[in-house]
Amino acid sequence: MVQIISKYDTPLIDPQYIEATLCTMLLGDISRLHILEIGCGDGKQANILSKDAMEYTAVDINEKIVSVAKKQIPLNQTNVHYYVLDASTLPFPDNRFDVVLMFYSLHEIAIEKQELVLQEVYRLLKAGGKLLIIDSVIPSSDLQKNFDLVHEYISKMNHFEGIKNARFSIKNSINNGLFKLEKKSHLDMMYKFSSKQEIINYLIEEFQYEIIWTTEKKLKLQSLVEQKYSAILDNQEIICQDLSDVYLLSSQK
Repeated sequence: MVQIISKYDTPLIDPQYIEATLCTMLLGDISRLHILEIGCGDGKQANILSKDAMEYTAVDINEKIVSVAKKQIPLNQTNVHYYVLDASTLPFPDNRFDVVLMFYSLHEIAIEKQELVLQEVYRLLKAGGKLLIIDSVIPSSDLQKNFDLVHEYISKMNHFEGIKNARFSIKNSINNGLFKLEKKSHLDMMYKFSSKQEIINYLIEEFQYEIIWTTEKKLKLQSLVEQKYSAILDNQEIICQDLSDVYLLSSQK
């Protein structure tokens, strides 16, 4: 099993639900808040946070992954709603939400749509509403370089450009008066893998809803990981650092 040690500035926080924990730390009591999460994935963070929120709306463009998230909703919980939607044109009214969350999703959005999504977030937030973004850093940290292998050689996506543009999009949204930067912090996590094979298994699981892992693709990934860690023995422990930026912004309406 992959071991994760997390550090946010100085306090240690729960590594399995890192985004949800940071949300609670930065926003405090969310029991009266209407929250929108963009790029919710399989709903791991949504299903934790929605238990405390007044209402929790979660969207993702990937229909397959949203269907997985919906199956995890407890039967007696009625305040969480999942939708398959393009975040650049959301069908919700103006000033609908108190908080918008984007956990490692901004850089995954097409470069030409990133600023459009932030404009849409501005439209949807109430005056003074909060936008919490957690995203990868540049240059890529150790763990991110493993993700880059998948993006560059398997899914043929320019991951680095997406991350770089996401930073510019956030900066532009501040400079254009949409948001005020309330706080910028850093998240530092160390992933401990027992072997090269565990890294391969981890990457396949992380991309299970985005890539159809044929035997050919699995062998390609194995070759890439073996090449990257050629100086390390097969069953030797590997530690990868993962760094992220944490932005807390407020709507300037």
